[in-house]
Amino acid sequence: MTLQDLSRRGFVKIVGSGAALGVLGARGLPWARAEESAEPGEEPRFRFVQWNDIHIDVTPSRAPRRADEKLKYLIEWLNAPKRASHYDFVLGIGDLIHGGDPESLAADTRRLKQLLGDLKVPLYPALGNHENVGKEGIAAFESPFCEAFGLDRTNYAVRHKGCLFVMLNNSGDPRSKDSEVARRRNDWFRDVLKGSSDTPTFVCCHIPLVPVREKQVLAKSFGFTSSSFFAQDNEMLEIVEEHADSVLAVLSGHLHLTGVVRRKGVHHICLAGMASHPSDFATYDVYADRVRVRVRSLPDRLLTPRLNLHGKPRHKVDFTDAAHATPESYIMGNASERDFELVLPSLDAKPAPGFPSD
Repeated sequence: MTLQDLSRRGFVKIVGSGAALGVLGARGLPWARAEESAEPGEEPRFRFVQWNDIHIDVTPSRAPRRADEKLKYLIEWLNAPKRASHYDFVLGIGDLIHGGDPESLAADTRRLKQLLGDLKVPLYPALGNHENVGKEGIAAFESPFCEAFGLDRTNYAVRHKGCLFVMLNNSGDPRSKDSEVARRRNDWFRDVLKGSSDTPTFVCCHIPLVPVREKQVLAKSFGFTSSSFFAQDNEMLEIVEEHADSVLAVLSGHLHLTGVVRRKGVHHICLAGMASHPSDFATYDVYADRVRVRVRSLPDRLLTPRLNLHGKPRHKVDFTDAAHATPESYIMGNASERDFELVLPSLDAKPAPGFPSD
């Protein structure tokens, strides 16, 4: 796997179409425990894991969030002998540390790196608003995280076994959406997708590009500001949709709830992460013709329901919307948002006419 390797392979056509934003349908809601082992049968080409919103924090008063314990569990789960050789890497999609103010960025990042020292597979991070206090593109705020992970840029791409992973820093959105920093990021992003139009692509950015619940309800349940629950970066979203033939999914976090919507053929996958409730991560099994996505929860002993951002006790009421009939499904997603497949043609297929091969 190499950074910035943008060679072309495997034209993909995503299942699903249409301009409407579609929440995946409601069914019974299973809690897929992390302890569950892989199902027997066909072996995938490769597997990877999504983590986000862990919020590692050295501040003693925030120890009840159990961030260290949760990350240690994730690492032990991934390092277990039956899994260590199965997963190729982790995508860390923002807010791996809590930060909170410029003075704590370096200390929290050091603690994160200390804990990750036991991880047996690579981790590729994308910056979230807590890694830089929302100061996207300002080196003084981003340097502790970049130096810790050896990054010379905060927007970069990784290619692995025929797929492309584009790691984007949209940590300043929606405030940064019309800034020079956003323009440079989006220009680079557009060029990457143009140069890889026959490669199945995952776009990774901390702040979701679309709402994953009804906008009016989500604005109330998220509650920090009236606009911070999605990026509102129309240019960035347009770039994704212009390349819907190659972009399989946009992977995000930030909201501390789990949900999936499909817009113009692209799946937007948002995970709750670890810091609040539920505590979710996801595994991705990449086959020659599909990707199996499974959202997994931590064991009961590590769950922290009192930290739910989208209901009691933070709010006086719990929340639902038209597609999520219960408070539980509102924060966790429906069954079809927790176990589903993305469809792609064979990674062994020849490139589409007009595209050079590797």
